[in-house]
Amino acid sequence: MGSLPRATSARVLLRRRLPAGLDLAEVFDDVFPSPGRRVWLDSSARGSGSGRYSFAAEASAQAGALLTYRVGDAGMRVERFDGSACSTVIGDVLEVLAAQLVDLDVTDRAEVPFIGGLVGWFGYEFKGDLGFPGPHRALTPDAAWLLVDRVVAIDHDTGEAQGFALVANDVSNRAAGHEWLAQTAQRCTRAGSGSTSPIEQAPRVEASPVGTADVSIPMVPPVSLPANPGPGCLPTTNAEALWRRGRERYLADVQAAKAVLESGQSYEVCLTDTATAPFAGTALELYLALRQANPAPYSAFLDIGGVQVVSASPERFLHVDAAGRVETRPIKGTAARHRDPARDLTAAASLQADAKTVAENIVVVDLLRNDLHQVCVPGSVATPRLLEVETYPSVHQLVSTVEGQLRDGLGPLDAVRACFPGGSMTGAPKRRTCEIIDEIEGAPRGIYAGTLGYLSASGIADLAIVIRTAVVRDGWVSVGAGGGIVLDSEPHEEYEEMRLKAEATLRVIRSVNALGDAGEVAALAAES
Repeated sequence: MGSLPRATSARVLLRRRLPAGLDLAEVFDDVFPSPGRRVWLDSSARGSGSGRYSFAAEASAQAGALLTYRVGDAGMRVERFDGSACSTVIGDVLEVLAAQLVDLDVTDRAEVPFIGGLVGWFGYEFKGDLGFPGPHRALTPDAAWLLVDRVVAIDHDTGEAQGFALVANDVSNRAAGHEWLAQTAQRCTRAGSGSTSPIEQAPRVEASPVGTADVSIPMVPPVSLPANPGPGCLPTTNAEALWRRGRERYLADVQAAKAVLESGQSYEVCLTDTATAPFAGTALELYLALRQANPAPYSAFLDIGGVQVVSASPERFLHVDAAGRVETRPIKGTAARHRDPARDLTAAASLQADAKTVAENIVVVDLLRNDLHQVCVPGSVATPRLLEVETYPSVHQLVSTVEGQLRDGLGPLDAVRACFPGGSMTGAPKRRTCEIIDEIEGAPRGIYAGTLGYLSASGIADLAIVIRTAVVRDGWVSVGAGGGIVLDSEPHEEYEEMRLKAEATLRVIRSVNALGDAGEVAALAAES
């Protein structure tokens, strides 16, 4: 048992300018080589109100730590990377994390929103600590947060790059921080200063006005991915055995959800499924391929404690700025892209014209407004943007924006307590609908359908919904997908929409698996 060591003196923020136009894809593995304690929060495409910055970071041996928790534990397990013995911090998990952020007292602030702090996730089953108990237990931690104190930040508006070291204010720690910054500058310079980053070339994802859609984002050419991955690779998404429940069970589950809706127990049920397969590549290879094939404003690569999360999420769960302004941007409504511009435009416009899709979105908006009312100043909760179409390389999405002002004395983790799990992944009313989901799905969702992102030492937070995401662990990869079920839902259409949402990620997994298998064959041939 124990507690997190409290800082004996204020932290200081050391900084150094890095080569402009820096491509994190070129330097990430070199600057942050330590498995299990490195992260990359990557705006590989710009979104409405998001995507200005990308951050890569690690937990140093001097001051880094990994905090993990499973629902039912007495407290958070703390593993420090300086060789200290592991300990357990007793208490409410959100309060433990909030206290850790308070301890990161920074005497100097940078303009960029993330300068160090906590990066990680709350898995879906963390809801059990927030008034939504359930019978299922995930294989991965329900909360895992890395205390990172070495950061590289890219400003995509200006092309500028900076390195940050968050250190205790003493001679040895300042020296270690300056040494890391100098080494990072050298590594970034060797990688080629001034090179044009693929992020700078990535399209900006814009919200489209009613009745129109931005169709300027290029589709991923099919020739860029192998048509026949070869033996041992992830089969096509038609392979029923890969999915936890399979097609017929999913269709039956949609009918079961509709029966619950007809009985008046819920207005909408978010139903999901998970595909799992062996994985032949590395998680970083998978992430680099995914960010190229499916750029998204909340892309992420988290390598934390033996679990790798590879995400191309387009959905913001919560953003809280330094003044306590909170924003959430739920997505409900998905349509496939088309190569023909006219059909593509029609597909986007259909999202706003479809009564079922609009109903799904508005139910979640109302739910999130109610969630935010619990922690926001009365009268401050508003919906400035409703039912906007955003376009991504593989799909169109229907997005709304809800915002409010946190009450004095409340911070990002208070917003998490009020809003988790995200309403777009549950339905409404939230508590009863979570019970229904547990009954119908019959298994944990794990990290999928939870949230990931950063809690900055500067008091700012940005968290995404975990969708369009692969979780890699012990040689296996899993991908979750789902959709909102309402009274007008047609089971076969819901099944196809669920598979559509997973397909972009599964296609990249097939590609990386094929490369991994080809590499193994080449290695064996060379040995013989």
